Amino acid sequence: MRDAAWKEEQTVDLGHRDVFSSTGGARAGLNVLDSRPPASSPSRVSIEDAPEPEIATPQGWRPWGELHVGDEVFGSDGRTTVVTDAYERGRQPTYRVRFSDGSYSVVDGDQPWLLRQRGGKYADWRDLTMTTAELLLANLQAPTYADGRSRGWRFTIPMAGPIQYPTMDLPVEPYTLGALIANGGLTGSSATLTTPDHEVVTRIRRHYAIPAWRPSAPGEVCARGTVRGTIASIRRLGLDVHSADKFIPATYLRGDVEQRVALLQGLMDGDGASRGARRASVLYFTSSEALVREMRELVTSLGGTASARWYTRPGRRPEASMGLMLPRIIEPFHTSAKRRGVPQKVTQPRRAIVGVQPHGEGRIRSFSVAAPDGLYVVGRDHVLTHNGTSWPMSPTSSVSTRPC
Repeated sequence: MRDAAWKEEQTVDLGHRDVFSSTGGARAGLNVLDSRPPASSPSRVSIEDAPEPEIATPQGWRPWGELHVGDEVFGSDGRTTVVTDAYERGRQPTYRVRFSDGSYSVVDGDQPWLLRQRGGKYADWRDLTMTTAELLLANLQAPTYADGRSRGWRFTIPMAGPIQYPTMDLPVEPYTLGALIANGGLTGSSATLTTPDHEVVTRIRRHYAIPAWRPSAPGEVCARGTVRGTIASIRRLGLDVHSADKFIPATYLRGDVEQRVALLQGLMDGDGASRGARRASVLYFTSSEALVREMRELVTSLGGTASARWYTRPGRRPEASMGLMLPRIIEPFHTSAKRRGVPQKVTQPRRAIVGVQPHGEGRIRSFSVAAPDGLYVVGRDHVLTHNGTSWPMSPTSSVSTRPC
């Protein structure tokens, strides 16, 4: 879940704290800001004013308060599961549970969390279940090493598998759209692509003609060409905009796994980078606030984590650097040049609990699902939560019970 409060405080981002390490820290001429977008930030909102959590369904996003028994949501394996129980619990104290990738959940004190606990001399892990109220009193830091170095955070929650949305009928092939969002000129009479990598052009040519791809001036590394047959669809999607206003159309975020991976690779082949042989995460750069939000939604829908840091150069608009951690089964790049820099992954994405704070009162509604493990996905950050979860509802939500 993300709301105005995200713009109010820095993201705790220990998973990607050295986001500039691949370039030697904050580069000369850069002023590193924080994880917030550059827009002005409203004051903290009360829970009654906060947006209601959304739930991913095969038909798209729905408000928490509109779900009923028999509706389909997504379980821990990314496949659909059915809501088996839904009921209101009245007004309850709520708590804001923050995770290491900057996502958070607002829940009540009885909310159960399925956790892996880190501790012990050899950093062993064990599974357990705790409530939010118990986490509020717990030490969230793992025991230190003998030399005093921190082991990080003690509790992590499970990660969802890639969400199994149905295949979408998309107007522009997903890799091509990603490449054009990254390196396309989309405001003219045709869509032009600028790239130094012939593999990008070769892949796009499977679907569209690029009759001429050549440097626009002698000695230039990047070459430019027109991607025929795309500009009309680009305009219908509203993407005939400049770089800072680019975005990912909502339908592309709900494509099947193959379509979303293709979109991701198109974006990353243009505006992504590896972090060297010793880093499992990769980087994505953009000046668009919308792309920061939507890249996060895209990556988390594939079972990964994403966090952002904003920075600025003198005389230029703020830009974001995003640290992305993806499951082993998801390849972020298509081109061989960029894939060479990605190490063999030995770790999987994790979400650690880094904070629990009281967050006022709210109207609470709980529901359960049929999945054997009782887990399902909540919010655009695709946080995995447990049967019996109690989330606050918007004051305008109406609750009805659908017969079983």
